[in-house]
Amino acid sequence: MEFTKGKTLILGHRGLPTRFRENTIPSYRGALDAGADGIELDIHLTKDMKLAVIHDHSTKRTTGTDLDVEASTLSELQAVDREIVTLDDVFEEFGDKIVYDIELKEKAFAFTPIADEALKTMSRHGMRDNLMVSSFNPFTVRTFRRLKPGIPAALIYDDVKGVPRPLRRGQGRIICSPDFLKPGVRIAPIQASHLRLPFSVWCVDTVEEMEKFIALGASVIITNRADELLSRDI
Repeated sequence: MEFTKGKTLILGHRGLPTRFRENTIPSYRGALDAGADGIELDIHLTKDMKLAVIHDHSTKRTTGTDLDVEASTLSELQAVDREIVTLDDVFEEFGDKIVYDIELKEKAFAFTPIADEALKTMSRHGMRDNLMVSSFNPFTVRTFRRLKPGIPAALIYDDVKGVPRPLRRGQGRIICSPDFLKPGVRIAPIQASHLRLPFSVWCVDTVEEMEKFIALGASVIITNRADELLSRDI
């Protein structure tokens, strides 16, 4: 996938979570029906080596039942949440007609084969030119880039609690040499004017923010409110 100068892609963050359950097929369809160019989604590698689509490392927030995603099998996860799908399911549903930003979720210093398994799934479905991957974990980004240069990989970061302080301003780029950067909406305004790589901004949820980042040259805008933002001309 190549970023086109002057063209900003709009992706639904976990689909359209203001109207549907996040990271579900209806949520993705809602973002696409609203006019989004594609979707952002999160994948974890389960105990039985399946790529489950879910944001958190636990099912607690979304189901009330506390299962560790990486320590559970796909069938165990689906027993508590029947809407959990796999990356295979998403590709089969939407094909190669949309853009995907696939966030690789991996615990710090876990060093799982998630990058390799994601690449196998992408290859099995013939996906390449409509893909980008991203991760907060610079080691995961580095691993993916070594496996498959050509599919752009981004480092995600923001100046917020939950991101290790030494990595909040994108310092992890020293470890992984990403193809593009993915700052959050808090840190992006500070950095946008001097970033030397293409950049994607996540959680842009107002028209004013969207217009600002388009003017600053963002290649990708990721939003929770694709329906609201795309009801306006951009």
